[in-house]
Amino acid sequence: MRGLIIICGAVGLGGCATVPAVQYNTIASPADMRGMADSFYLRRTTLEISATETAKKDAAGENVVVTNVAVKAVPAEYRNTRYAIGGKRTLRSDTRINLTKIDNTDLISAIGTETTDTTVNTINQAGGVIAKLISLATLFAAAPETPCLSEKSGKLRFDLDPSQGSQNFDGQTQGCIRVDYGPLPQDAIPVSQLPLRTDTRFYYFAACREAAVRIAQTGTRMIEEKVKVSDPTHLQYARLPNKGTITHHSSCGISVVTEKSPTTNPADIVGALEAQGKAISDAIEAAKKDDDD
Repeated sequence: MRGLIIICGAVGLGGCATVPAVQYNTIASPADMRGMADSFYLRRTTLEISATETAKKDAAGENVVVTNVAVKAVPAEYRNTRYAIGGKRTLRSDTRINLTKIDNTDLISAIGTETTDTTVNTINQAGGVIAKLISLATLFAAAPETPCLSEKSGKLRFDLDPSQGSQNFDGQTQGCIRVDYGPLPQDAIPVSQLPLRTDTRFYYFAACREAAVRIAQTGTRMIEEKVKVSDPTHLQYARLPNKGTITHHSSCGISVVTEKSPTTNPADIVGALEAQGKAISDAIEAAKKDDDD
């Protein structure tokens, strides 16, 4: 009777789809990596601004210097907290993860998942793709007064902190670069709400916000570019595919690609249980005979 109940319960499970399960943990010591697959940092954003100059004639035939400004939102490690992630094994499934990182960093560029139905032990594999950086540029003529940016400025790097709402940075003149941050996405949660040591089927990543970069090249010339930046004080999340890859965009945000995963035929489960049940029954009968002897 008990065996019949177990078989019926397993058949009922056969009608349910397997789902991936992972766990997160913060790392304070080597022991926190126990049972985990890999570790990583959340993303923050470093703003890189550089300028190049070329001489040309304007419509009136006058010589002018044209300044080409490149603005890049570059992913960087948010080192305040290091996190671990690991695929978990449940009664019916085993989730394995494959992390691809940006070269020479602990930033995830892609996470591949494969959820194996452990009843039939079918294994599928998925990989990751390296993300690229963005580059935005604009042109304008430099005025006689000291400009904010020139080739002499070199490459400027600024660590962005969207939690401040806005920030001001120096070029060749004080405070001529301003960054204003847009609102948090409606689905963002505080990083303190990341579930730790608890099975979850979601992938969490630093929230993606829009930032308006305003450069006061001179008192009368203004350039504005909008970029996407990561805010590691808040998280967004996406459901991990049973089999597939989540790829980070060049500056922030993700894309989810789901591949078709095999399903388990309930008849296969019944067959496996019948075979296992027979093995158990034979073992019990053999034990009885040993007792009679």
